[in-house]
Order: sequence, then C-alpha cells, then structure tokens
Amino acid sequence: MNILTDGHVPRAIPITLQSEDIDAITIYDADLIGGDQPLLEYAIEHGYVVLTDDPDFVTKDFVTAHDHHGIFFYEDQRHTRTDLVRPIHNAVSVLRPDNLRNEIVFCP
Repeated sequence: MNILTDGHVPRAIPITLQSEDIDAITIYDADLIGGDQPLLEYAIEHGYVVLTDDPDFVTKDFVTAHDHHGIFFYEDQRHTRTDLVRPIHNAVSVLRPDNLRNEIVFCP
C-alpha cells in the first residue's frame, strides 16, 4: 500500500512508515504545490492513500464527490510519532487496497 502525506504531517511520519517497509512519500517528494486538489489528483493517479489531518478531506461533499484510494485521517497534531504510525501500520497489515477504496480510516 502506498501512502502520500500532506503538508501538515510531520516529516518523521513517512520516514518511520518507510522504516516499516511501507511506501510513504510527502507532497514535497512528489513536487506537489497548490493545495488539496493537486494532492488528491496525484494520489488518485498514482494509487496512493492520503494521510492527512485536513478536515476538508473528510467532509460529506468531499467523500461523495471523489473516487479515491482511501484516506487516513487524524485530528490531533499532538500525537507522538508512535501513536500515529501504529494504527496506520496495523491498517496496512490487515486491509487490502480495495478495502480502502473511497473509505476514511480515522486514526486515534
């Protein structure tokens, strides 16, 4: 499973996911600028699940308007790296990519 992190996600998160053998990149790795739409388009085109704390990605309008590979969403920036990586790692371990299609996984 491939994960694309948005600009709000600390760089330590994708680095830690990579150390767990999860393909994780940032918007900076993908040379994305310009907000949510370019991020989403890149994720859809390249098969990435988006990791974000941006509430725009979990609104009813967004969810119904876009066909995507999945969203990992967390609300609290104060989580430690381990507290955020653990549920993502667990989800990646048990879910197939087609299980995440157009779904949102709320991470504690």
